[in-house]
Amino acid sequence: MPEEYKSIYVEHSYQCGDGKSTNAINYTITNKDSSVVIAFSFINLPDSNSLAMIRRFSPGWDPNKNYIKTAKNRADTLNHKLLFYEKDYSKRVLNADDAGEYVRACSLPYMNRYKNYRVIFLFKRDRGHIEITYFCTDTSKDKIGDYIKQTKGMLKYND
Repeated sequence: MPEEYKSIYVEHSYQCGDGKSTNAINYTITNKDSSVVIAFSFINLPDSNSLAMIRRFSPGWDPNKNYIKTAKNRADTLNHKLLFYEKDYSKRVLNADDAGEYVRACSLPYMNRYKNYRVIFLFKRDRGHIEITYFCTDTSKDKIGDYIKQTKGMLKYND
């Protein structure tokens, strides 16, 4: 964890207000002035029994491609681009097979304070994916790119 951040306890779920699902939050940190909260969600691939059940209803469903559908579904693509990082960068910095980021347009502020959402996603084949959500206040929203630069490499896959 970066020195200027500390761990905080928050509820494990939140409502975005856009009618789309959200992931459970496993861990959260905040900076010293609490202008940003960074939430980590770890999404495992389904076990063999769950996968068999899913494939009864969706025979062609591939758990290794679901993260792309999730990102496309949740991203505010009307106002922002869904950005995929270069494969070399994803592998070198995050040890991920694929990674990227998107803005999510949520009408409900997180913890009644954070109205600006940006999500970094990491994917490792046959392992699952990770979402790192940056929740910013209105006064810190212009610094969200800086927060991401400072913290983006703090979490990566171990082989």
